[in-house]
Amino acid sequence: SVCFGRANVGAVMAAATDGESSLVRSRIYSVISEARASLTNPSRPFTPNVKERRSLCDERSQLVGGMRTEMNLRAGCVVRPLRTIDVSKKSPLHASLRATAASAAALSHSIGDAQVLTLEPQEASTPGRSKQIHHDDDRWWLSIEELLNELCSGASGKEERMCEICEDLWRHLGMQCGDAKPRARWLGGCVGHRRSGRVVEACARLMHRPDTKLQLRLARLILACEPDAHTLSAVLKSVFKFSKDERNDSSFGTLELLPLLMHRLTAAISAVVGPLTTATARTSDALHSEACFEAALYAAAALKNLSADTDNGRALTKLGAVGAFTHGLKRLLALLRDSSRPATASLPATASLVRSGVDQSLAGRRECRLLLQLTVALRNLAVIGGAANGFVVCGAVEVLCDTMGAVPFDADVSLACARVLAKLSLDAEVQRRLGTNRRLAEILLVTMKAHCPPDSRCHEALLVRLSFVLGNLTACSAASRSNLASALPALLKLLSYHTAAFLRAVASAQAGNAGFAAKAMREHSLEPLSAPGVVASSGCSGTPSEASMDGSVGGAAASDVGGLSDVLTKLIRLIAHLAMNEAEGVAISRAHETASLLELLAALPLEPTPLGNASPLALEELRLNTTSAVTNLSFYSTGDNVLLNDAHVLLCQLLAQALTYPNEEGVVEAARAIGNLSRTAAARQSLCSLHASEALLLLLGHSSASVVNASCGALVNLAGDPRCLSHLSSLRATPRVAEAMLLQLETMQAAASRSCGEGGATTQAYEGYGAVAAEAALMAAKTLCNLLSSGLDSDTCPGEHLLDWSARHALTTALAPLATKQTLTWKTDAGEWPHVAWLLMSLLRPEGGREQGRGEGVVCKEKRRTVEQVCKT
Repeated sequence: SVCFGRANVGAVMAAATDGESSLVRSRIYSVISEARASLTNPSRPFTPNVKERRSLCDERSQLVGGMRTEMNLRAGCVVRPLRTIDVSKKSPLHASLRATAASAAALSHSIGDAQVLTLEPQEASTPGRSKQIHHDDDRWWLSIEELLNELCSGASGKEERMCEICEDLWRHLGMQCGDAKPRARWLGGCVGHRRSGRVVEACARLMHRPDTKLQLRLARLILACEPDAHTLSAVLKSVFKFSKDERNDSSFGTLELLPLLMHRLTAAISAVVGPLTTATARTSDALHSEACFEAALYAAAALKNLSADTDNGRALTKLGAVGAFTHGLKRLLALLRDSSRPATASLPATASLVRSGVDQSLAGRRECRLLLQLTVALRNLAVIGGAANGFVVCGAVEVLCDTMGAVPFDADVSLACARVLAKLSLDAEVQRRLGTNRRLAEILLVTMKAHCPPDSRCHEALLVRLSFVLGNLTACSAASRSNLASALPALLKLLSYHTAAFLRAVASAQAGNAGFAAKAMREHSLEPLSAPGVVASSGCSGTPSEASMDGSVGGAAASDVGGLSDVLTKLIRLIAHLAMNEAEGVAISRAHETASLLELLAALPLEPTPLGNASPLALEELRLNTTSAVTNLSFYSTGDNVLLNDAHVLLCQLLAQALTYPNEEGVVEAARAIGNLSRTAAARQSLCSLHASEALLLLLGHSSASVVNASCGALVNLAGDPRCLSHLSSLRATPRVAEAMLLQLETMQAAASRSCGEGGATTQAYEGYGAVAAEAALMAAKTLCNLLSSGLDSDTCPGEHLLDWSARHALTTALAPLATKQTLTWKTDAGEWPHVAWLLMSLLRPEGGREQGRGEGVVCKEKRRTVEQVCKT
């Protein structure tokens, strides 16, 4: 039988000798000590129903009363239990502590989520050397006790002196971990459990002090040791409060608290989810589940706040925070999947099911609170430059999508994940991973359908982020556009609903004005663009007086203009990208909801002015994306295209007005859309009657080659229509187009000469500018061919009565090298130049002239009829 008396234990320790027998007895003593510790202060799991929490200075519980005494194995000897030392007087050994060498160094290595300490192997020591090691160890701990007693005495109430003592303790305790400076010092494994508990107890009694600097230093000592779960939770709660203040951000980095918080977060998640290794299993058995979860929650919340600081964010990235947070998400998702009420059950089909009573009960699960803190912390790290590669390497992109799929009922978690993906989706590799994985795309769509119905319950912030992510995926990938084809009906309903809400908000902001769209339709005697009942079915039939007081979309108050414009900008951008695929583009052009784009163009102001709470920049971006969507949809000249049927007159007027827009990109998109419309005879007549041709001719003198190219793209179709030639001739279109072509050729040649003498990025810039100028010059040459072909039936050359001799000479001189051989360095459309240049020179040369570079012969009337056929083609 074993007696648990103090005398028997002392006898056992006194009889301990070197060798294997001493090791066995030391284990016996450890078991006895653990049994006494567990019986002295038994504890029960802390349940969520109990509101009060154990304080940091509970005299009854003593916080460290349950600590085990660990026998330190050092070079084959046994360390006896620490005897009571009188430290009432200051020891003279304190001054010589800096020269004391550590007896053993602990090397840490990571296995999974656990931090395992491994002792350095040492040579077998002699009995005399063993006594010297014990003597040095006692001297070292004596100095620690002296500092702890001085700290507990309050240092005469001087906070600065207490901070100095904490710094001395940090340095002296770190001596046991070796001379190197590791990322974080896990003092508990180096100094033993009992001594660690002594440090925790002394520091915990002072955590009520109001000084922030002192509390951070005390928290550092506690986190570096091995506190019990409740003490750890209370300390991390205090650390979380300090992290709210941005003025403390630098202190966390200086005091090495970031790696300590990372370690505590990883260990707490492991204790909550389940043991991963033997070390974590032993810790998990001693800790309470609720206290461990609170510790993980407060640690994650503190790191979330600290990661918002740029310097701390970079430091956490170097510490591997992205991988650690991602691994924590994986562990929590596994816990959700294995729970008795799995959150990964069949996803709700509608938002009404998501907001049902069952799912609301699941939304309050504690794991979702921790998921939210981790995802927000990842969002802060995602904004750091070059962080996308770290997210890709550790698989964070897929884990974030899985998190959204695992908790579709939680809008906050879904929004946090969407914010991270919105930052990362600008990276090409992230776009590839999301775009090629149909499962991940389906998760994004399901989340959008669940939280973004076409009514007042739509989660605007989530819709903006998801639309932005999907818009980035579909910008350059045809496969991504095909994967999202099933979402077209839902996207078009969202477009119709938010457009109606935006128009009501604009009307409210303009003090009761009916809106520009309705006014434009009345002027042209057109029917409403939306199909009958569309607005009512979308939940938008209510008047502004029925606006909800919580800022929902259904109210459409004047203050909602900014939010609605942001939603529509991202949503229309996504629809415009989907329209780049022919199948999806034809389907969108046939949908009656597409007419909402015309309503938006009519309602948005041409001048960049604020409207409600929407900034001029936001409204300008909305107009630009709307015009781009119209351009893509007008490309499909099907018989049932909503934009090209009865509404083409209004569209021509809106686009003609857009040609005067101050934004260069908006002018280019409007000219491109007019080019698509000008393929039909009815639209060409409307453009001439609305004086759009005059605006296009004015844009030929624009400084941007892109604007000139887009304008010529519309004029080339007008010049090919005989019914429009007289109108263009009255506007002197031929000499103006010829002048624009010569100017673009000069620009092209100047860029070519400069790119030859430069290098690197400058060369690429000149090449890109020259390529755009070459495209503009080529399009102007084609337009000029159509204009000159108007006099082919006459006996004289059309260039003689449309251009003077100097203009024809300048054009012939510039076109001669392009007609004989290919001299361009630009790749775009360079193969068309010889044919177009020869054709244009033929139209410019008077009757009886010779074709330069084409041998002998005369351009006769039959030849010109052949040229006419080529021009029409």
